[in-house]
Amino acid sequence: MNQRAEKQPHPSSEELAAIANTLLRKKGLNYYFDACEIIKLNKHPKPLPKFSPHTKLYRYPLTLSSGKSVNSEIISEDVGGPCSNCYFAFPSWQVTRREIVLVAEGRKYRIKRPATFSLDQMSLVDEKMKRNIRSWEVPNETIPEGVSEDGTKLYVPTEREELVLEISESGIQFKARNSLQLKKGDWIKDHPTDPNNGYLSFMRFQAGEKSHIVKFSGPCT
Repeated sequence: MNQRAEKQPHPSSEELAAIANTLLRKKGLNYYFDACEIIKLNKHPKPLPKFSPHTKLYRYPLTLSSGKSVNSEIISEDVGGPCSNCYFAFPSWQVTRREIVLVAEGRKYRIKRPATFSLDQMSLVDEKMKRNIRSWEVPNETIPEGVSEDGTKLYVPTEREELVLEISESGIQFKARNSLQLKKGDWIKDHPTDPNNGYLSFMRFQAGEKSHIVKFSGPCT
């Protein structure tokens, strides 16, 4: 995207969002799944030195939503991560608890999400911060940037300061930050705790006349 943007002198945020969404339709966005099961099934992954000394080829069986089984090939340079995670990137258009819409060579493939593929999740919760109202699957560990007034869309940061990623039930898309008028969220200090999650966090966002609370796990360090 940065290369495309450089061809346009001083592109606006809206133009950057249009470029990003065009690439998104063709290439998808990398969702980093914690999928150690892939390593268990690949005791000796094939080295790919033409890419880099640490790049390897992994194979893993996937199932299309139609029920047909397919063998996938995953190229990964570094599957390690903080907190003993095994990260693998899958270019995706939409991710739910049950399905993943993968993008490969401009085509979309709807597959059943393996039960062992974990992903970072953020949730809209009630005022008591006990009941989940809605949850979103997010591409990687990050901090929320805002919520739409109706509470159906989540916004998370991107590599470009001018853009945010909008996540909803219908999929993902890039948005110009200045077109949304997102207000900075407030960290909630007095919140429920989880003995199994030392990174549990809550933030409150004001969107129009509505106030929303988002529960999430802060980036693992």
